[in-house]
Amino acid sequence: MSFLSSALVLAIPALMACLALYGIGRVAERRRRLTTLWRTGLTAQGRCLRAYATTRGGDGRHTVLRHVYEYRTRDGRPVRFEETGPATVMAGDTLTVRYLPDQPEQATALQPDNSGMLRAAAASMAVLTALLAVIVCCLAVYVAVFM
Repeated sequence: MSFLSSALVLAIPALMACLALYGIGRVAERRRRLTTLWRTGLTAQGRCLRAYATTRGGDGRHTVLRHVYEYRTRDGRPVRFEETGPATVMAGDTLTVRYLPDQPEQATALQPDNSGMLRAAAASMAVLTALLAVIVCCLAVYVAVFM
């Protein structure tokens, strides 16, 4: 094999491994942020201003429900934020919002459903870690056989 083809064979899985690590980091950061908000965040009454669905992927089969919320901080400042949420929340509903005083735009209206959120985060991390393991094994085999 030429140097260029060897470099491509190694670079593509390495890039995939970096993307898997990035995904693991994103899942972990989201979980950490929500846990911090649930444990130490201030609470305020918020209102769902709008609920709408978006589709991802070329086939249009993956639909995500998004909400736009508004609440007032303790000092009376109105804040709007957007996040994914359950289909049980509709425009006009009032709910509890959790936020940090130094980052009011980084709020959440999600309830601390630790079991559901933890399962989703664990499943995402398991899939990404398995992908990373397969990529590393393939790279190891390639290096052992061809280099």
